[in-house]
Amino acid sequence: MNLPGYQPTTKPNYLQIRKLVEAVSGAKRPVILAGAGVLHAKASHLLKEYVEQQGIPVVHTLLGLGAFRRNILSLSEWVVCMAAMQQTWR
Repeated sequence: MNLPGYQPTTKPNYLQIRKLVEAVSGAKRPVILAGAGVLHAKASHLLKEYVEQQGIPVVHTLLGLGAFRRNILSLSEWVVCMAAMQQTWR
């Protein structure tokens, strides 16, 4: 993908990774919000591997549709169902 002016960092920042690990391990109920970056990076398989290893549920943004395929840990369908139920309860 060629986006003029878009210069993403491709080298991992180990300080940020360490902070992320601390935040996730200290969280009571972590949830991953998967967006378009997962698709642009072609990292869906890595997300799936991490999520299954850690048991963390996933939701996705509109632009991240398809970043995480249906799985027991995918909350997206659950969220849509709950939103639909909210509309019928009003």
